[in-house]
Amino acid sequence: MKTRLFLTYFCLTLIVAGILVFGSFVLYSRILVGMTVREKENSVTLAVNQVDALMKKAESISRLAVINSTLQRLTNIETLTAAEAYDYGSILKDDLNYLLQNSEYIANIIIYFCDERIYGTSGVDIEQYAKTGEKPVRFPYEKLEYKNRVKVINTRKVNYLRYRGPTNLITMYRPIISYTTTDIVGILQIDILETTIASILSDAISSNGTSFCVIDANNYVISSQDKKQIYTRLNEEYQDTGMCRKFGWLSLGKSSTYLSLMKQLSDYGWTAVVHFPFEEIVHENRLAFIQICFIGGLCILMALVPIFLMSRSILRPLTDLSRTMERVGEGEITLRADESGRDEISLLSHVFNGMMERIDYLILENKREQQQKRRFEFMAIQQQIQPHFLYNTLDNIHALITLGYNSQALHMTRTLGRFYRACLSGEQMLITLEQEMNIINYYLTIQKIRFRDNFAFHINFEEACRDVLVPKLIVQPLVENSLEHGIRECEYPGKISVDCTQSGEYLKIRVCDNGKGFSKEALRDFDRIHDEEVGDKRSFGIQSIINRLRFYYDPECRMVISNLDEGGSSVTITLRKEA
Repeated sequence: MKTRLFLTYFCLTLIVAGILVFGSFVLYSRILVGMTVREKENSVTLAVNQVDALMKKAESISRLAVINSTLQRLTNIETLTAAEAYDYGSILKDDLNYLLQNSEYIANIIIYFCDERIYGTSGVDIEQYAKTGEKPVRFPYEKLEYKNRVKVINTRKVNYLRYRGPTNLITMYRPIISYTTTDIVGILQIDILETTIASILSDAISSNGTSFCVIDANNYVISSQDKKQIYTRLNEEYQDTGMCRKFGWLSLGKSSTYLSLMKQLSDYGWTAVVHFPFEEIVHENRLAFIQICFIGGLCILMALVPIFLMSRSILRPLTDLSRTMERVGEGEITLRADESGRDEISLLSHVFNGMMERIDYLILENKREQQQKRRFEFMAIQQQIQPHFLYNTLDNIHALITLGYNSQALHMTRTLGRFYRACLSGEQMLITLEQEMNIINYYLTIQKIRFRDNFAFHINFEEACRDVLVPKLIVQPLVENSLEHGIRECEYPGKISVDCTQSGEYLKIRVCDNGKGFSKEALRDFDRIHDEEVGDKRSFGIQSIINRLRFYYDPECRMVISNLDEGGSSVTITLRKEA
């Protein structure tokens, strides 16, 4: 075994050496084209710096606009008359138009106050802007996120520009802070044409066959030479393979036809991706590349022959053992591996067979333990029929006798005795549906006397379901939950209904109430409990029902919990009929 492994590793070492030789050639080729790559890098850097400068200028314009004295006067609209507000609005519009005239790269400027007042430059259709609801920023949301700084929204298509159809814009926002109250009272919006950024990149990167785009942090295209790419995720052919993730690295595409360069913009999470034609750069190395690939491929093929022959003799017993393990994993636990032979694989097979024998024994033991566990759990539920329920009922009987309500005390005493007789007598774990409904009737009758008829209940089951066997005390925890957590704290009369119907070979038991229903957290906890074997103490009753459903029935038998549209909650148990 050791000899065969040594020979295998030796052959693999030869292959690795060949790969290293090939990698050295590729690295050498990259060094040869280094000067060309650096030239392209400089042009990309120049374009990105120009875009950065444009965005910085837009920030400066927004900073000047928000400190405009006329704008600050309009922030205190309560102190202005209607005529003054109109005059200041006209002055503000002129000021914004003046800023726009000195900034040809800005498409428009819009002021949007919290009270829905909107001012904009002459190129903005204010009515269309307000009508279409294209304002992506609302108050007071994000107030603290961009306080004292700008927020940039990536490319979006708008329809509120005059003399233009649908237009792609990149929007910059700056909060307007009132100097008198220091509160954020509005948003200053500056829109920059996407074509402006595309034009800057196109002018700086002048090369035939070059393609470019600008992407955000999520790889969505916000500006591109090809306008169809905007609003889409970066195409696979543009995606880097890890080599060009950092600026200045070289990446070969699938067709080896381009050089990918990526450059981060300083503050906005954008990345410029530029693809230069690659054929001219690597043309001189093409012949050497083909020759070295031929030699390397020949060496690899020659190395594959001994690897195949040796690995075949090594892997055949391992393959047989693996297939045996797979079949065992699929459920054929009686299957055993071949132990013939004298090598380490035979030893592994022997150990595996011994392990499977032990697993068979443990499975049988586990089944017996699970059956005993379910029995003990059922007995524990019988013993946990809430001692405080018994104590409280006895206290109520005492109080009724003291107050002279002897008939009610007698009725409660008789019903309490019947309840505990039905719950605790005998050790049978399956009872008829009629017996289970009698237990529910006794329980709710006692509770109704205790709470002075503050709720009503209704129990209904079809005659054909009367003798169907169900797990004992599988419904009582649900009724108790409806009473204690559903309708007990409600200020209106409560209602509890228990309905039993049959559907084919299944029996459905539904417990409904008109209480406050389940919280979202409770519904999430139920989903967690339904997928786990053990719940916490607070969900002991629910967990016990789910475990007994798993124990007695197939996966189709489940418990479903939901809130009703008209208020209250509903719990439905599906059981297979076994009369």
